[in-house]
Amino acid sequence: MTNPSIEFDRAALGERFLRPSAISLPPDAIAWAAALSQTATTAYADAWPLYLQLLAVLGVEDWLQERAPQWPVQWQLGSSAWQPLPSDGSLPALSATPDLAQPAPLLRIHNATVQLLTLSCLEDGWVSVPAAAMNPDTALNSSDPASNIPLDIRAADLADKTPQYHLLVEVLEEVEQVQIQGFLPHTELVQAIQTQALSIDGDQAYTVPTAWFDLEPDRFLLQVACLSPTPVTASVPDPVAASGSAVDLSSALFGLNLDVNPDQVAEVFRRAATNVATWFNDRLDQVAQDLAWQLLPAFSYSPALRSLRSPIEQLDGIVSDLTRYQSVVIPAESRSISYDFELGGAALRIYILVWELPTAGDQSDWMLLAILSPQPHALLPLGMSLQIRDVQTLLAETTVQSPSDTFLYTQVVGVQHERFLITVRSPDALFLSLPPVIFSPS
Repeated sequence: MTNPSIEFDRAALGERFLRPSAISLPPDAIAWAAALSQTATTAYADAWPLYLQLLAVLGVEDWLQERAPQWPVQWQLGSSAWQPLPSDGSLPALSATPDLAQPAPLLRIHNATVQLLTLSCLEDGWVSVPAAAMNPDTALNSSDPASNIPLDIRAADLADKTPQYHLLVEVLEEVEQVQIQGFLPHTELVQAIQTQALSIDGDQAYTVPTAWFDLEPDRFLLQVACLSPTPVTASVPDPVAASGSAVDLSSALFGLNLDVNPDQVAEVFRRAATNVATWFNDRLDQVAQDLAWQLLPAFSYSPALRSLRSPIEQLDGIVSDLTRYQSVVIPAESRSISYDFELGGAALRIYILVWELPTAGDQSDWMLLAILSPQPHALLPLGMSLQIRDVQTLLAETTVQSPSDTFLYTQVVGVQHERFLITVRSPDALFLSLPPVIFSPS
């Protein structure tokens, strides 16, 4: 229920003022949060941080029922499985008592994974962010040694615990009120922490300014409404079905670390490949269509388009920079595709450009150029990498080294019918490999 609430303004020495959008919590909700915070096993000496987080969950549940009742919402606490939040206003339930490395429930709101960050007074100007939220691998290590977890399953667990957004929730426990205050995309928070070189405090957390957050919660709802389902899934299927039959490419691309699984490279290269030669006939083959790749028109190379945000306009700006500052020659007859996806909470866009190279023989060589950029209004996280390999070796790799890096690129030369694999690696060691690409003119 949303009611006018009374908040204690510490700066005004107890003067009270009304906040119409605050959410009142009923007594049974308070009792539920208190009971669960006492029974859950945490790494903390007391249950107070978890109690505040659970109050925040209930407040967000109420807020979403009023603002976006059509969205499915799930929650996860520690080692517990994802479970739906009730849509009828009843209290959530857990199938088992969770084991927590840190008190930070996660929500799945529509297509977004969201971590709640609680604070007792927005005017204080600071909020604590658990370090494990910045590196979910740490929390996974605390309960399950890495040596006992298969790497592909481990990658799926990390993806399951990596938020895409952090939602700022003010918990006014003394008056049993909750206020949704703002949000920040995970990639922007990670990059800001790295840029400011913040260190972890004694509570295993970062203290960050609330000024980093967008304090308009309605914009959070708008961004989530526009968010496409990510190809990152909670479970990673085998890269090649045992029967040799085709697998769902949209779910099979994620999670395979070929850097430490070289014996699986040959199997990956036996997947269905996409033939880039069809792009020169203004069409995509079935593999590319299944992944919703977008075939782009020819470049305009217009600097005036750099501030625009469609894929071809963004690519024009990148190509212009490569031509001007990196001496990369890209012929006008080259063809390209774009593909939007998410990895480790980062909203990314990859471009693949191809063109034929003149040769003395009957069969022409071809150039493969891969470019990784952020989607509009997103950032490219430090440590994000772009790789190209053939069936024998890793041919090229480039990594974001500085906050000023706005895109990555790498290129290789191939002969007809030669296959290459393009892989993106997140700073959290999550991997997404596209289907092999091949240039095979009919």
